[in-house]
Amino acid sequence: MKLTDSIHIVGGGLMGFGLSHPGDWYVYAVTDGEETALIDAGVGMEPERIVANVEADGIDPDTVKYLILTHCHGDHAGGGAYLRKQYRLKVIAPVDTRGWLHEGRTVDEDATNLARAREAGRYPASYRVEPVAVAREVDDGEEIRVGNLRLHTLSTPGHAARHMRYILEVDGKKYMFGGDLVFAGGLVVLN
Repeated sequence: MKLTDSIHIVGGGLMGFGLSHPGDWYVYAVTDGEETALIDAGVGMEPERIVANVEADGIDPDTVKYLILTHCHGDHAGGGAYLRKQYRLKVIAPVDTRGWLHEGRTVDEDATNLARAREAGRYPASYRVEPVAVAREVDDGEEIRVGNLRLHTLSTPGHAARHMRYILEVDGKKYMFGGDLVFAGGLVVLN
């Protein structure tokens, strides 16, 4: 779903227009036409629907170079391994999370809140996040370049111990990718 020339929603389940698996949160594609980054990866169930949405929006798959995670909860990072393989992506995640997503070939289920979420019924008992190698960790005040676009990082812990939002400015307008920072109606969920 094209929002602007540079921003597309390519995934989102029950809370995101039903574009992909019901458990997915919003997945965005940010592109300048030459390079594209996906922001968040969905839950990892039916990730091929996200790939189909990227292509249906007319984004050249050869331009998809990065996966940028807002935080490491399953509904945002679970599809990371699949998308990394599909597009040969460089994964960018908040500082101090590399080990959570790929330590000893397993995911740290306590640090990513996965064990508690399964116990609470958020995910099926059999749900696991496939480990994904992180190429770069980012901290507050950094810049991520996607072609000629620049995303600025802003650390916003609370919903997750390590949570990053990304600000993109295009044509004098600012767009925030907050990944569960604030929900509809101003609801904030602290873990």
